[in-house]
Order: sequence, then C-alpha cells, then structure tokens
Amino acid sequence: MRIFPLLGALLFSVIALLTFLVTFGLPLGEYTLGGKFKVLPKKMRLISASSFVIQIIAIVIILYAGKIVSIDFSYSLAKKYVSFLLSFLSLIR
Repeated sequence: MRIFPLLGALLFSVIALLTFLVTFGLPLGEYTLGGKFKVLPKKMRLISASSFVIQIIAIVIILYAGKIVSIDFSYSLAKKYVSFLLSFLSLIR
C-alpha cells in the first residue's frame, strides 16, 4: 500500500520544516534538540542544519522504497535504510 510511505514522508516533512525554521533562528527551539533554548545558538543551528539534510534524505529514500519516486540508488539498500529508521524510531520514547 502506498499510503504508508506517503504518511511517513509527510511526518518527516513536518519535522523537517520545524528543523528548517529553527535553523534560521525562529523561536521554536524549545520543540527541538532537547528544548533547552528558545532560539538556538549558532553552534546548535549547525547541528540543526545537518539534521535537516538527513531528514530530507530520509524523506526521499522512504518515497523511493515505497516506489513513489525513482532515483538512481540501490533498492535493497533503501529498504534496509527504511528498516533501520523504523527500528530506530520505535526505540525512541
């Protein structure tokens, strides 16, 4: 079913949008990276920017593994990456 990859990509997109906004200094830092800062300091913004890139890559790979988009990437590796994401995210409380 193609609804699951679309749902996963949508959820990652919401998180990626929040990460993008926090990276550029919007006062939403309390919702990300532990919530210690309302506006992230410059060092934390670099971490947030790298997290944003990783999230975009995850969105594309989820869509590829769900056969919604086509990219030049190993399909078996994409499925393993999605399995890793599922396992990792299921461990987070």
